[in-house]
Amino acid sequence: MTSSAHIFYNSKRVGLTLSDVARHLRENAPWHVSVTEWSGYGIVIPQLLVHTPIPFLIQIEDDPDWVPGEIQEIIGWENLDPNGETAQKIAQYDARLAIQSTTPDQVINDGSSITVSTLGAAIDPCDADISDVLMLLCRKIDGAIHDCVNGGVTVG
Repeated sequence: MTSSAHIFYNSKRVGLTLSDVARHLRENAPWHVSVTEWSGYGIVIPQLLVHTPIPFLIQIEDDPDWVPGEIQEIIGWENLDPNGETAQKIAQYDARLAIQSTTPDQVINDGSSITVSTLGAAIDPCDADISDVLMLLCRKIDGAIHDCVNGGVTVG
């Protein structure tokens, strides 16, 4: 699945589980939260489904082999000053909550190649209900939000 937003955080300072995320949302947001998972290609990824008017999924991505590197790339993609406060803050993060649409990516496997189409599968992180949930989580984990749809990084 393609992410519509990420909430970066430092996993060494914030030991975060999906149960923690679900509990915080249930206690502080008006939306129902349910546990679900994505499975395919021999793997299972636990997720939360947040039942805002436009529902969305949350999953934890904390693989040290690629998450910190992608966070560094975002500093360049967003044209952040590497010495600026925002870049310095997100450079300390090593994990993220991935915010994804409930609409699956289209995957075509013709036997010799796999083609993935993500067009139209994004949710808008600027949607008021979604944005409220993202900011609630961002503040809880002392993180930063990267809007993959509209661009920009917001430090909580």
